[in-house]
Amino acid sequence: MDYSSKVNKIVVNEVWYGLINDDWEYKKIKYVFDERKETNNPIKTEELISLTMEDGVVPHSMKTGSGGNKPKEDLSKYKVVHPGDIVINPMNVIVGSVGLSKYYGVLSPVYITLTPKEDSGKVEFYDYLFSTELFQKSLIGMGNGILIRESESSGKLNTIRMRIPMEKLGNHFLPIPPREEQKQIVDFLDKKTTQIEKLIKKIEQKIELLKEQKTSLINEVVTKGLNPNVEMKDSGVEWIGEIPKHYVSVKLRWIIDSIKDGTHGTHPSSDDGKILLSGKNVQDGFLNINDSERRIPLEEHEKIIKNGYPKEGDVLVSSVGSIGRSCVFEYPEPISFQRSVCFIRPSFKLNSYYLSYLIRSNVCQNQITTLINQSTVGGIYMGDLTNLYVITPPREEQEQIVEYLDEHTKKIDKTILVEERRIELLKEYKQSLISEVVTGKKRVV
Repeated sequence: MDYSSKVNKIVVNEVWYGLINDDWEYKKIKYVFDERKETNNPIKTEELISLTMEDGVVPHSMKTGSGGNKPKEDLSKYKVVHPGDIVINPMNVIVGSVGLSKYYGVLSPVYITLTPKEDSGKVEFYDYLFSTELFQKSLIGMGNGILIRESESSGKLNTIRMRIPMEKLGNHFLPIPPREEQKQIVDFLDKKTTQIEKLIKKIEQKIELLKEQKTSLINEVVTKGLNPNVEMKDSGVEWIGEIPKHYVSVKLRWIIDSIKDGTHGTHPSSDDGKILLSGKNVQDGFLNINDSERRIPLEEHEKIIKNGYPKEGDVLVSSVGSIGRSCVFEYPEPISFQRSVCFIRPSFKLNSYYLSYLIRSNVCQNQITTLINQSTVGGIYMGDLTNLYVITPPREEQEQIVEYLDEHTKKIDKTILVEERRIELLKEYKQSLISEVVTGKKRVV
C-alpha cells in the first residue's frame, strides 16, 4: 500500500462512507491501473469504439444509445483500446459513463483508457465497482469545470459537464478485496445480474405486448365502431379499407376550424421565465411537463402567444422528432410551444379526444409514415396534416367511442405503469446489490 497512517485511513474511509472489511485494503487507482496511451499512429485498426450509457463499450456500428464517438476520417490521433481495458469518459464518469471493453479498436483521445496492472486481480471486479453510484458520488469535487449539483427531489446528479483529469483520478482510492474474493464477487454478480437482466427483458416484452394490445384496440374501435354487427362499406381510401356504412371518409382539413404550429424563432433562456415546450413533451394521450423544462423570458413568451397558442380542447400533434404523437390540450392558461408542435382546433363535428385517438391509430399513422419517408426536412408540415384522410362517425358515437377507449386504455396504461415500476425496482435492486458486494457490506465468501 502507498500509505500507512491512521489519518489517511480516516480520510479514505470518509470518501467511501466508512465501508470495507478488515482484510480489504485501499489503493489509489494509479497503483491498480496504468493509463494506456497507445495511439493509432501508424494506423493499427479502423474499428471505431464507442462508450455510451446505454450500451457500454461497443463498436460504433453496434451502438444504440446516444453519445459515443462520432466517426472521423483521420483516426491516427485516436487512442487504441484492447479487450480488458476500462474506458472512462472523464466528462461523464460521475453519472456512470465508464465500462469494460471486450473489443480491440480506437477511441477519441478525450477518453481515459485504463489497463490493469499484473497484480491487480479481476478487471471485472473493478468494472462492477466503477458502475456503482457510490463510486460516482465519491468523485464529487474532483472535476474541473461546471459545478456538480443534485436534484432535490431524486438525489440524482443532474449536471454532468465537468472533467476529471487523470492526475486527480489516479490519486482516488478504491476498496480492494483479496484476489480470491474478487473472483468470488465477480462470479456471484455475473450470476445474479444475468438473472435480473433476464427478468427485466421478460417484463419489457410484456410491456411491448400491452402497448400493441392498446394500439390494436384503438385501431379496431376508431375504424369499426362499437357495434360488431354494423353494416360496412368501402371507405374509398385503399389504406383505410371498409368502414361502417354511416361513417364519412374525408380529408382532415374539412372538419377542423384551424391549425397552427409553435414559434419558429430563437429565444434566450431564463431560469425564472415561462416554460417553452416542444414536440418531445407531447406523449400519446397526455402532455408531459417536468421541472427541468426550458424557460424563456416573459416578454418572449408574450410575443409567441400574441401570434396564437393552443386553447383547452385543441389537439396537439408532434411534427418534428417523434412525429405523430397526439394529446388534447387541457390547460386553462397559454403555454408557449416550439414549431415542433401543431395545434389543431376541431370543428363542432369533431370530438377532440376522438381526433386524438384517430391520429394515433393506423389510419393516420400509416399516412404520416409515408409523409416522413418522402420528406427531406425531418418533419411534416401543417398542410401535410390537413391532407390526411380521416374517418368520422356521428358526434354522439364519437363520444361513446372516447368513453369506451378511455376506460379500456386506462386499464392497459395502469398495468404498463405497474410493470415499468417493477423494472425500476429491479434496476435499483441490481445497483444496490452490486454496491453492497463490491464494497464488502455484503460478503459472498
